[in-house]
Amino acid sequence: MGGLGSGRWFRPRERVTTQDLPQIDIRSMKKQGVLFPNYPGAFCWTLDDPLSGPMNFEIHRGSLKVEYFTDCDSQTIKLVEKIEFDSTPCHLGGERYWFLCPCCKTRVTTLFRLRDVYRCRYCHNLPYRAQNESELDRLIRKSRKLRRRLGGTGSLYEPVRQKPKGMHHSTFDQLSSNERTISLAAVKAITDKTQFFEEMGWLD
Repeated sequence: MGGLGSGRWFRPRERVTTQDLPQIDIRSMKKQGVLFPNYPGAFCWTLDDPLSGPMNFEIHRGSLKVEYFTDCDSQTIKLVEKIEFDSTPCHLGGERYWFLCPCCKTRVTTLFRLRDVYRCRYCHNLPYRAQNESELDRLIRKSRKLRRRLGGTGSLYEPVRQKPKGMHHSTFDQLSSNERTISLAAVKAITDKTQFFEEMGWLD
């Protein structure tokens, strides 16, 4: 669909990561301007798993009340959890807000829902997705990041021909050179892996 390198290649079953789960981020809530008492709202995820769906929340003074649903023995159960806030002063004035993890009480910006509770990534023992990456995954990710910056497509086969508006020629030349070096390394790794799987009879 998105061209070579746009999907996952021969990846075994992995641990759940921070990017695979519904999460609440206090920085995002502050940016949206919802961190004031008695503010009602909702989040909704579209993940393809039972955790998908809406989560209602209400801001109280010093805490966040969240309501969400889970399936248990073919019944839908509503869960309610209270998450406390904390704040620290910023060097240039103002305050920085934090969640206090309901389990360990550590200041964190983000909480993740796993096993029907919202906790910090340390309590859930969650790795970042980059920690699960193979060398091939890392090459594809780096290439696609550069290609997005250069206005290219998701296919590692297609060269980036046009300089984005406002980008200096020297910057474009340097980034393009880096992108092609990384993309060629990724394509070679994919080709080598495909050839190995064909020799083993693991591909039709």
